[in-house]
Amino acid sequence: MMSARKLLNFALLTFVFGFITESELSAQPTYPMQNARVRDCEGILTHSEAGEDKNYDHNEDFTFTICVPGATSITLDFEFFATERTYDVMTIYEGPNKNGPVISTLSGILTPPPRITVKGECVTIHFKSDDNITANGWKMHWKVQFVLPPPPTLKVTAPTACPLTELTFEFGYPVPCDQIVPGNFGLLGPGGSKIISAVALDCVNGKATRFKLQFDPPLDRPVNYRVSFTYKYIDECGTEHLLNTSVLFSLNNCPFTVEIQMPNGAACKGACTNLEALATGNSKQVFRYRWIPGGQTSPNIRVCDTVPIRYTVIATDSASGVMDTADFLYTPLDVPKILNPIPDTVCASAADWRYQVDIPGGDFFSRTIPNQQRKTGVYEFWRHAAGSKVSTDTVTYVAPNGCKVSDIVHIYPIDAGADIKLCLGSPAVQISGGSPAGVIGPGPESNPTAVLTLQQWVSLILCIQHPTVVKIPARFLSIPIQRSSILYPTQSVLPWLTGDTRSAFPAVIFIPLLSRQISVSQVYMNSGDCPPVTVCEAIQSPT
Repeated sequence: MMSARKLLNFALLTFVFGFITESELSAQPTYPMQNARVRDCEGILTHSEAGEDKNYDHNEDFTFTICVPGATSITLDFEFFATERTYDVMTIYEGPNKNGPVISTLSGILTPPPRITVKGECVTIHFKSDDNITANGWKMHWKVQFVLPPPPTLKVTAPTACPLTELTFEFGYPVPCDQIVPGNFGLLGPGGSKIISAVALDCVNGKATRFKLQFDPPLDRPVNYRVSFTYKYIDECGTEHLLNTSVLFSLNNCPFTVEIQMPNGAACKGACTNLEALATGNSKQVFRYRWIPGGQTSPNIRVCDTVPIRYTVIATDSASGVMDTADFLYTPLDVPKILNPIPDTVCASAADWRYQVDIPGGDFFSRTIPNQQRKTGVYEFWRHAAGSKVSTDTVTYVAPNGCKVSDIVHIYPIDAGADIKLCLGSPAVQISGGSPAGVIGPGPESNPTAVLTLQQWVSLILCIQHPTVVKIPARFLSIPIQRSSILYPTQSVLPWLTGDTRSAFPAVIFIPLLSRQISVSQVYMNSGDCPPVTVCEAIQSPT
């Protein structure tokens, strides 16, 4: 029969097993309960495991103290806690020994496991067991918290007469001497000056409060300057924290200066922008201005140049007559040019147009250019096929510099309507459905009431490989062709008869054949239900 002690040990092991984690794999230092004093910022404290079944032992009396200088609090986080209730007790004290206030007394099986925070730099943990029953003990993680010190104050300790090449400062408390380097300082103010040297003046035991900075070029403007310092503070646990401080100061006895600024940036050639004269002096000074060229007397002028122009402003102190000048080369932005604008009104059946510009890399915009083609410069006339009136569109190109140019496009709508399918010997079919109404083919032979039939013309047998319609009216030959093909009545070569003319585009173009010889070979009819015709010969057309 299992003893009472072993029964309790088994019950405690079963109870606390669910609280065991993988924290053993961490890099934190681990201590078994003992008489010790440590200063680790974080760690693990377990029971002694000196007893039977790795429990704590009988009659233990240990005191474990954690002390970390500068800590504001220490948190004790138990994974599990199990002792003999009432007789095996852990007492937690605030401070470096058992003389401090009691924060908590722990005994028995505690669920959930406790989490205790002790204020101050130290916590003392005392554990005492009797000579009877033991248990599985505990596993506790601790971690130290810090409150960062305030950043050191910073003040100027020397006169600030103009021009200023160096200046001494003082911190509110000592900082490490190796932190007083130019890279940890910043300077905010006009003139482009930089901090080129930083020297600690009273370095004692590795820390200093006074230091000197050197500037290049010297500070010479009667304005406010700000010196900033970023301090890398390392706490007792080795963690780095950045503390920032700064000081504002102004220079005395500096002459006033004037400079020209362009607040809105350069404009495109022919457009306008502003130039601004900025005189820097004391608050009581009043200035007069004169611009060259132009002769304007206001502090701001408007410029609308098409070529680079150098502007000069003369600022005069109204009281003393002292003057200062500033120069500024204004260069307007180039306006892009379209190298191949669309020259005339174009039919909607025309081939796509690709714009070319002298400043590439921008975007094209119009009411019909889709977003995915703004970079390509491709303009598609077929998007204007519908309608009965000439369509007008504005294409605007915006160059990378923001300047833009436009092209006005006029497009004749044209739509052949639905395909007409005929076979050799089919009855005549009335043409309809085209837009604009009444237009059938180019040239003076156009017939708004044309009637088409497929038949032999003289002794020419034409066999066309195409899924739609083939039409041979008197004195005209017509065939559906691709949208990009443009044929005119004066053409004598019909290359589209010898290739693959299978196209889904429904437009029909009529071509007068006049008197010429046409040679066609191995061309086939394949239009739905039409019977195939497979023989074509070279025939002389009538004169």
